[in-house]
Amino acid sequence: MGDLLWRIYNERGLSIATDVSGGVYLAGFNVSLNPTIAGSTGFATIGAQQTVHAGGAWDAFLVKFDACNPVYNQDSIVACDSYTWIDGVTYTSNDTSATDTLLNSNGCDSIVTLNLTINYTKTFIDSIVACDSYTWIDGVTYTSSDTTAKDTLVTAAGCDSIVSLNLTINYTKTITDSIVC
Repeated sequence: MGDLLWRIYNERGLSIATDVSGGVYLAGFNVSLNPTIAGSTGFATIGAQQTVHAGGAWDAFLVKFDACNPVYNQDSIVACDSYTWIDGVTYTSNDTSATDTLLNSNGCDSIVTLNLTINYTKTFIDSIVACDSYTWIDGVTYTSSDTTAKDTLVTAAGCDSIVSLNLTINYTKTITDSIVC
């Protein structure tokens, strides 16, 4: 029984080394992948060369630890109509799935996720019927009908709203009524 317990809890690192970029390598042996030994938990991670027991009592391992862990950031942007992000892509709709990896001066990753909200330009028609003249939002006083005037307003989100004028001017008419008796 003592030999079994020794094997179950005997995970050993035997050698350690570093590379020029600061990565640390650890080599050793374990029994964690052996499903026939009570208490084995599985030492390997997803993406490892071997993630299940291949037979025998012992398994060797080689683990690399990066010199720096990636830094995760979120880039929250609100833009009008479109936005060109650091990945060079021009987005025209909301996006929360884009990611980009940047390297700092030490060669460490910084992973950035985009949280983009796109607000769109709105277009309106201001239909007005007035007598003799009308002063519109652009400050111009119109004395004849007009359908060509436009004005740009900025919304609270910072995007443009384009307003077109559809103005009809009706003129005052003077009528003289002559009555003869």
